[in-house]
Amino acid sequence: MTDVEPLQRFGAAIGVGKFYGPYGPYSTSKKPIYRWIVCGFEQTQAAVAMLWPWLGPRRREQVTAALQRHPREEQ
Repeated sequence: MTDVEPLQRFGAAIGVGKFYGPYGPYSTSKKPIYRWIVCGFEQTQAAVAMLWPWLGPRRREQVTAALQRHPREEQ
């Protein structure tokens, strides 16, 4: 994403994950790029749970399949 402020607000609202950037700018864009990344099964599951009501059927299927393939940390 090239607009930093909405990404920072999103990350703060979700409460998990980490914000990275700026990167670039690269030849395809004149603006720097920013990223918000969530890592680990528990954080991924938490982020998905918060976003679930706004996901369409196809995205829900994709997320469900991805979570089923995700290696869980042994406790």
